[in-house]
Amino acid sequence: MRTAVLDGRIPRIPCTVIRPPEPPPTTVRSLGPEQVRALAAAMHPRYALTVLIAYGTGARQGETFAASRSRIDPGGGTLIIDRQITLIHTNPNGCSAKPTLTPPKTTASYP
Repeated sequence: MRTAVLDGRIPRIPCTVIRPPEPPPTTVRSLGPEQVRALAAAMHPRYALTVLIAYGTGARQGETFAASRSRIDPGGGTLIIDRQITLIHTNPNGCSAKPTLTPPKTTASYP
């Protein structure tokens, strides 16, 4: 809207006095360790580890999908999260995407 005013397309921003409704309060209910183990056990084995990684580290979905044995520090036994899987669209209409390894979303993701 600001750009439309700056470009002279509209004289002013019409929605400055409109306030969006307050979002309803939400309650976050986390799963306990036994529930997480049960969820992982119920999943296809290919994806079960992603549940445990996300629960134990707080990693994002793409970061858990990029986890592999090569990312485990053998000296410290820690998981290195220094990449993520990102879907790169391969055609203009976005109907096809190629999974690609990319850096994490933010610099805060780096150790």
